[in-house]
Amino acid sequence: MLTRANAGVKNLEVQLTGTKDSPIVNPVLVVENWGQSRTATITLNGTKPEDTTDIRQGVVRRANGVKSLIVWIEHTRAGPLKIGIE
Repeated sequence: MLTRANAGVKNLEVQLTGTKDSPIVNPVLVVENWGQSRTATITLNGTKPEDTTDIRQGVVRRANGVKSLIVWIEHTRAGPLKIGIE
């Protein structure tokens, strides 16, 4: 789970590291305190994903009233993966 510190934070990045023995498989990220109703622009390793990459996301209002962004990425990788969220 990631937490957006405040509304002034526009870009978030997370780096995951997979290996041959422990690859990254379909990562899910939850960004707490998303603060908006719109979904995000996602980048993978600094570029826009190909059209064949399935990315699903949505904004949910938690019981405490705080909006969270949930992102699921259909992606497998045995190496580093940098996910950008804007």
